This record gives sequence, C-alpha cells and structure tokens, in this order.
Amino acid sequence: MESHGRAGTTFIEHYEGSRSGVRGTYSSLIRGNYIPAMAVLVRRSDLAAVGGFDEGSLVEDWPVWLKLARTAELLHIDEVVAYYRWHGSNTVITQQAALQIDCARVLRKEMQHCQDEAGLQTIWFDAFAGRVIVLLSLHRFRAVLSLVRGVPKIRLMKLVGPEIARSIGRRFAAIFRTNR
Repeated sequence: MESHGRAGTTFIEHYEGSRSGVRGTYSSLIRGNYIPAMAVLVRRSDLAAVGGFDEGSLVEDWPVWLKLARTAELLHIDEVVAYYRWHGSNTVITQQAALQIDCARVLRKEMQHCQDEAGLQTIWFDAFAGRVIVLLSLHRFRAVLSLVRGVPKIRLMKLVGPEIARSIGRRFAAIFRTNR
C-alpha cells in the first residue's frame, strides 16, 4: 500500500469489472458492492476513522467501502490474493431476501449524501430502484414499505413502471397509498 502514495485501501475485483468501468470510487460503489472483504488491505487507522464494520448486517463490508471511498482513493491491484468457495450454503444463495433488504438499507442510508452530491442522485436512484424491484419480486412488501418512506413518490412510480405495478396488484398500490 505504501508504494501507491495516498491510497487508503487496496482491493481486487470480485466481478469481471465494476459496474461503471471505474474502480474504487464512491459513485462506482453506490451501484453495488464489488469488493470482496477477504481480499482487502485497510489501514487500521482508516478503518477506525470510519467507524469500522456494521456487524448487524449481512453486508457489513459495503458501508465501510462507501465511507472510505468518500475520504480516500481505493486502488485496484490486478492480482489474485484470495479465493472464495461457492457452494449451496453461501449466504448469497440461502438468504437472498435478507441480503437484498440489507443492501437496500445501505442504499437508503446513503440517500442524503447522494442527494447532496452533484451527479450521484441518478446513480443512487437506479441502484435503489433495482433493489426495490428485486424485493417486490420476492414479495417483501413490508420491507419495501419501510424502505421507500421519504423517497419522493413520483420517482418511485417511475422506478417500477405500470407493468410491474399491474403484476403486483393491490399490495403494491397499498404501499404507495401509505407513502404520500
């Protein structure tokens, strides 16, 4: 890490590429967590400065990467430093709904920051909208209701479109009636 100057964190990519083509920026990370926790080096002082990990979440690392990306450059190292074993008992498989809810909660917490920063509003909304649609498809209506409170209604209607609204029916309409 020291050889890269101001870099606060180094990481490898989990996916073929970050969602924006740019790695290690707040705007690329708001789209989704592509940094695997087991392949990151972080200075202890930097981790402490952002409050450490949120241990009550299935996505305890993503909020840390977001906080770090606000204050320091995150550098990609193009080298395999860890392997992750995929199997039928992985959390991403067995707890899909809970994982999506936690991801949406992370995004919900980032809403104000993204509203205050030019260019981040649309990126945030697209990411949040994607999570809401997944949760609706998993019939997690109560979770969606709690997540969408405070999000402008007009943006939410644009988010799902009429075809999804029709497919979900009365329950979906009830969510928006209570979100005025």
